[in-house]
Amino acid sequence: MKQFGWRGVVGILVLSVAVWSALSILPAASNQSLPLVREDNDFGVFFSGRGWVQRGQILLQDGYAEYPPLALVYITWPRLVTDSFEGYHWLLWLINAAMYVAGGILTWSLCQRIQLGPARLLWLAWLLPSVVFYSLNRFDVFPMVLALLSLWLALSDKWCASWFVWGLAVITKLYPILLLPLWLVLARRRGEKFWPATIYGLIGPLTLTLAEVISAGGAAIIKPYLVQASRVIEPGSTIWVFLQSWYHHAGVYKPNWQMLIHIGQLLLPAWWLYGVTGQRNFKGEKNHLVLAALTLLLLIGLHPFYSNQWWLWVLPFIIFVVPWRWAWLVVVYDLLNYLQFPLVVYYFGKFSAEMELVVWARSLAWLVLVVVIWQQLPKKWWTLDKA
Repeated sequence: MKQFGWRGVVGILVLSVAVWSALSILPAASNQSLPLVREDNDFGVFFSGRGWVQRGQILLQDGYAEYPPLALVYITWPRLVTDSFEGYHWLLWLINAAMYVAGGILTWSLCQRIQLGPARLLWLAWLLPSVVFYSLNRFDVFPMVLALLSLWLALSDKWCASWFVWGLAVITKLYPILLLPLWLVLARRRGEKFWPATIYGLIGPLTLTLAEVISAGGAAIIKPYLVQASRVIEPGSTIWVFLQSWYHHAGVYKPNWQMLIHIGQLLLPAWWLYGVTGQRNFKGEKNHLVLAALTLLLLIGLHPFYSNQWWLWVLPFIIFVVPWRWAWLVVVYDLLNYLQFPLVVYYFGKFSAEMELVVWARSLAWLVLVVVIWQQLPKKWWTLDKA
């Protein structure tokens, strides 16, 4: 593997992008209704502006913004170049493809630092269909690459740059803030003082937040998080299939599942942060990578609304910690994730029995992943012994 080198990594990823880009032309050329590689729904929303950018109107009209500021910049910049949807699509697709290649390289490089043995080959999960599909057809590859780059910089002891990039990741998608304990413990173990470097993490969020407030008022800052927090339980999520079965057998009593779910998502990262800030620790940095993977798995698995592209957030951290003998489970989850969307949704519909069956299978794979990764933690880790 060592002899394989950077050129081999880049070559494989570029070849993968080339193959998938060639395939992506086929649905448009043949008018297929099933988007095996290219899917334009989200790109269509981005292109339309959906209220946040409209010609001849104020930016973020009426304070509406569905995404944080840097995410809006990322998905909107092609509109400054072209008014054609096809031109917009390919410009955004190309930068997504560049991010995809960067993410694969960063994952491979981090595997060299973190993993030993054959598990290094798990970085090849970047070639799986769900990873490629959602890297190219959504924008979640961008914050994920920022998070990986920040981690790579941290492990390279480039702390000012690491915190700055981490701040950019947070102002693109909020989930990297749940991984804050990982950065804190890495900094402390390398003798870094908290404030001098950490303050760089505030530059991106404060600057972009101020710009958005000036453009559209405080509502534009709060709106993206209110939108996500208020998402109702929808088909496709693990919670949805569980409640479908539960209420079928248990009557009509309905507690406030939304609140319970969000509390459940935050319990582990809150306990993790408490342990780190309380000068308590676990032996070995890998234990904190395990907690990062678990935090993101619980975040996406317990959310009332499941977006298949969220798999991109957690996959690199799973690669860093999952035992080699369970590598097949990563492949199975990716295939089920791709089967759920676009295949089953386009063939059978969102409310079909086939959809429910696939979501059950994916949810089972998710649960096994949680158990397998949880087992990588030391016994009684929750006692948080003094470092």
